[in-house]
Amino acid sequence: GAARLGASAHVVAHERVTRRAALEALKGADLLVTVASIQEEAELPERGSVAAKVFDCMALERPALVVAPRGADVRAIAETAGGMRCFTGAEIEGMAGYIEEVAQGRRPPSRDPRAYRWDSLAKRLDLVLREAIKRGS
Repeated sequence: GAARLGASAHVVAHERVTRRAALEALKGADLLVTVASIQEEAELPERGSVAAKVFDCMALERPALVVAPRGADVRAIAETAGGMRCFTGAEIEGMAGYIEEVAQGRRPPSRDPRAYRWDSLAKRLDLVLREAIKRGS
């Protein structure tokens, strides 16, 4: 991995750690990376799959590089919340450029990450369920 690429000085490998320790490490990172899929186009199972790391990025207010196929729901979340940039697995030059931007202090703007907080999601789900109950009565 990192040694073969000459990047060992830039990588910290940890053994198993607690969730709290993992989140503390993420909070200290300059850029978070999550890979949903390296495919170009989303197939049905990938469309609705959203890694928890995406929500960690929003909660920790860290910029993120998300590798996901076109058509994946995670792309819509990234667009709404902001603070992240999405690429397909083949967009290597775009990823490299984005990493350089973040390293130079240019971060993508945060838009509305609160839309995906648990309390916001719970309120929206509550409205949907109440409407469904009314229709069923």
